Amino acid sequence: MSRIVKFVRLPWRKKLLAFEAVWGLLRAKILLALVPVRKLLGEPLAGAEVPAPDPAPAILAEISWAVNAVSKVLRFSNICLVQALAARRMARRRGVATTLFLGVGRDDAGRLVFHAWLRYGDRVVTGGRAERSFRTLEVFRDGPIVPSTHP
Repeated sequence: MSRIVKFVRLPWRKKLLAFEAVWGLLRAKILLALVPVRKLLGEPLAGAEVPAPDPAPAILAEISWAVNAVSKVLRFSNICLVQALAARRMARRRGVATTLFLGVGRDDAGRLVFHAWLRYGDRVVTGGRAERSFRTLEVFRDGPIVPSTHP
């Protein structure tokens, strides 16, 4: 089945999330080209990470799906930091505070590689392979968020 047919068969809610993910990924890619990363991410978290309340909002699974699905189609958006920034913004719009991690590790050839992933408490939203093979360098947590009127 073609991607277009699969998309047409999706419920409206998922279609809207996919469009929001496209916009979020494009926006993140452009911002990363124009704005210093430190300015985009803010100040790193000092001290221990604040645990998120359980359970994770159901919308996080949908955000994760949308960002991952759209990233497979948009070739430029398979960069982990672009995905984490897009998902972070989508969660923030819904009043959900997340934590963005930047880490370092080695690939199979022994080369140094960097990775970004987004979490809500213990739940990984984007960049799922991160915690097993990357050492955390910096942690950036959203501040208190007033819930928005978005679904």
